[in-house]
Amino acid sequence: MIESLYIHIPFCDSICSYCSFKKQIYNEEQSKKYILNLLKDLERIPKCSLKTIYIGGGTPSSLADNEFEILLSCLKPLLKEDYEFTIESNPENLTINKARLFNKYGVNRVSIGVQTFNDKFLKILGRKHNLNDITNAVNNLLINNINNISFDLIYGLPFQTLEDFLSDIKKLNNFPLTHISLYSLTIDENTIFNNLKYEEADEDLLRDMSDEATKILSEYGFNKYELVHNGVDFENIRKQITDKQTAREKFGFNSNDYIISAVGRLNKIKKFDFLIKVFSHIVKYKNDVKLVIAGDGEELYNNLVTLGEITPEVEEPDTSKI
Repeated sequence: MIESLYIHIPFCDSICSYCSFKKQIYNEEQSKKYILNLLKDLERIPKCSLKTIYIGGGTPSSLADNEFEILLSCLKPLLKEDYEFTIESNPENLTINKARLFNKYGVNRVSIGVQTFNDKFLKILGRKHNLNDITNAVNNLLINNINNISFDLIYGLPFQTLEDFLSDIKKLNNFPLTHISLYSLTIDENTIFNNLKYEEADEDLLRDMSDEATKILSEYGFNKYELVHNGVDFENIRKQITDKQTAREKFGFNSNDYIISAVGRLNKIKKFDFLIKVFSHIVKYKNDVKLVIAGDGEELYNNLVTLGEITPEVEEPDTSKI
């Protein structure tokens, strides 16, 4: 029984210097086509069948309000009574109207891409928000009774010192958070940072940053519970969290089921072979795969490799029945 869904929204208002995910600048015409294709796929999911929905990106909050309402109105009937419905958002476009839509259609968890509170480093990262935007975004959620709020931070930024990063960590205590994810910066191909020849931070500095952050967050009531990708997840042990999110749930699958989500249906798929490879490996040991929402699959493929679900080298599958 499939209970988890990850939806990828590939649109962004701008491209960040470090980002290697599947994304493109928001375009109203393309976004409408994308949403329409996504809605067609969602028709195949039974109502009241999903325990977890996670909308990531890209920047989901870059969607126009009317697009968001159309999508969310189709997703709400798919949820079970006891569920977690998460949306990733950027501070600068998490408006009061979007927060109202989240509340109206059952979104009960929001992950905000803060990355850093420091204006100098925000500029280096290519981010468009500031501390005031972060504060407004959180207030918009609280006003609309959304209290399960998570922040993402990145450390090991170009020119960032240990003191710079710990200043960010200490500011976290000013917000009513239930969850924090810390990620060390990786310089991937096809990113602005890579083109500028930036290098990743020294391993000793990264270790110090992670260790010191863990100590401070522990004092604030946050418990380190999971290593995820190139970072650490913390949950607020003072909050009553009944359904702890795991890395698998974050990417829309767990040990019992898989759903592969839309990632670029607007144009011809350039790397469709990734999706075929992923699906081929899943069905080898999962007999209850019932739904695949087509996309280029590269990001999910890499995530599966990272989590140890598949090996990087795969045989070319028989696609005649797919």
